[in-house]
Amino acid sequence: MCYFLLDNVDLALRSMKSLLNWVRKDFEYDEFAQRKAKAFIAIEGNLSAFDQQYFIATTLLEACNYQKSLDVISLAHNIIETDDNRACYLYISATCLYNLGELDEALQLYESLLMIEKKIVHEKFIIPHSLVAIAEIHANQDNKEKSLMYIKKA
Repeated sequence: MCYFLLDNVDLALRSMKSLLNWVRKDFEYDEFAQRKAKAFIAIEGNLSAFDQQYFIATTLLEACNYQKSLDVISLAHNIIETDDNRACYLYISATCLYNLGELDEALQLYESLLMIEKKIVHEKFIIPHSLVAIAEIHANQDNKEKSLMYIKKA
């Protein structure tokens, strides 16, 4: 995605095509990357406005630049097209807020995400990660019973 972000779609497409040769079966992240690469190839690098913001926000999140990631994903709020987009938006926003210490606000967003769980088609990986984050928030608030409940769900 870095090539895409640097406005080199041709090189991004070549990279995505070569990535397909490296996918390990039953490795969750590899299969996630494969699905994303296939989708990127299928649309010939013409990402939706939401996906462009989402990829920038996830890159910033991975770099632990939580405030900037939150600022970028906030720009995508009005261009959400699908329930999967909504799930991604809620997950990135909640995770940034969690890491910025805004636990109550993060908890609300994670819980909103769980309310649309059944509508999520592709980005199902978000659910167990959200459940673990909710468990961590409850543990930080000394609510061990709720924390254990969410860990078991995850």
